[in-house]
Amino acid sequence: MYNNTAIWAMFSTNTTNNQLQARVANGVFDNYVIPGSFLGTPHRYKIVWNANSFDFFIDGVPVHTFTTTLTTPMRIGISDLNVSEPVLNVDWIQILPASYPETGSFISRVYDGRSAKTWGQAFWTSDLPAGTNLQLFQRQGNTANPDDNTWTLFTAIPANGNNVGGTSRYIQYRADLSTSNILNSPVLKSMSIACSEPVCPSVVFTPQTGTSLTTAIAGANYSQTISTNPAGYTFSATGLPTELSIAESSGIISGKPAGAGNYSNIFVTATQGTCLVTASYSLTVSPNPLPVTLTRFVAVKEGRSALLHWSTTQEINSERFDIDRSMDGKTWKNIGTVVAKGESSTVQNYAYADTEPLSGQNYYRLKMVDKDGTFAYSRIQNLMFIDPANFLTFPNPVSEQLKINISDIKILKTITLFDLKGNVVYTASGNRLSKTIDVKPYSSEMYILELVYQDGQIRTAKIVILK
Repeated sequence: MYNNTAIWAMFSTNTTNNQLQARVANGVFDNYVIPGSFLGTPHRYKIVWNANSFDFFIDGVPVHTFTTTLTTPMRIGISDLNVSEPVLNVDWIQILPASYPETGSFISRVYDGRSAKTWGQAFWTSDLPAGTNLQLFQRQGNTANPDDNTWTLFTAIPANGNNVGGTSRYIQYRADLSTSNILNSPVLKSMSIACSEPVCPSVVFTPQTGTSLTTAIAGANYSQTISTNPAGYTFSATGLPTELSIAESSGIISGKPAGAGNYSNIFVTATQGTCLVTASYSLTVSPNPLPVTLTRFVAVKEGRSALLHWSTTQEINSERFDIDRSMDGKTWKNIGTVVAKGESSTVQNYAYADTEPLSGQNYYRLKMVDKDGTFAYSRIQNLMFIDPANFLTFPNPVSEQLKINISDIKILKTITLFDLKGNVVYTASGNRLSKTIDVKPYSSEMYILELVYQDGQIRTAKIVILK
């Protein structure tokens, strides 16, 4: 601090921890032990640098004078060099005479009320020489960081003794100082802001306490907003279904309850600082109804297409119908979608055409999807389609084993082989159906192969047995 130069004047404990000394260094050290007890309590210290002496004052009382001439420039300094010695606290410091800036600001530390406080009157003491001015400001918040964008802006305190107002845990003040005479400076000596425990206002909940919340539906998304007047409260709740929770800042109860039930002891607590107020509610979770009431679902053949027709008598929040198809009734594939009416209490008719059905059995079902993602399935309809192009026999002519190329043997009811006189030489049905016929027992000539399908269709082919 002294640039290793032994030129200074100071109050100091020197190398002791129980003596206050007046000290001057000007080539040699002059130390004077000041009588009395000053350590550990606040005092106002002053050193007057004269042309040929230094005068030391405590609380305006002269305590010692050193006669010495010191012309080397010095700078102001405060040092707590020995950290194990008495603690040094400095409230303010002033140098006279001086040339002061025209304006300046002092921002205090953040003061912690330990809990929410209502801020009262602000008082301060100051020295305001001619041409100087002092303006006090304050800002408040509920976090220890005044720059986290949750605090209020600095607001002017109009006059000494005015109420600050507001309720918060933390507060900070700012002093704006100005002068029109650079030889004079305003001085803020002390500042205090009174506080008290806040008086909790009367709070009105919406919905009103003691009422039932909007009915929830099991498996469906739920949302209910709890608000207060006045606003500015945070929320917590007990007694809700496990899957529901309340947002602390917005008061929105949300989630998707798993099952139906009645909840009669729901308590929502609104908190602001030390103010707590609780409202009670009940909630009914209803079973999840089907998104639609389906009264008809049929599948009919129209040429090589499958036409699906269905009707509803009521739709609640329905979104769409997904059309699923399967060839075995186990593995399903979505082949199309029809948009639902959404909300309806009258008969609504729908249709969908499957223009490329599978060869063989075609199973169809509707997946009725609600806007919240819940869904239900219709009963299953099925149609049989036979593709003649897939009906092949080989080899032809044949001498031993006749192969029938068909996608699924189960679509057949019977297989019959006739000679040209109409006599049955081979027939199979049920579990005896096979895609292979042993023709070795039959003589060489032309035969008629007849396939009867489950839906009654009949297909025939000429077969030549040649040995």
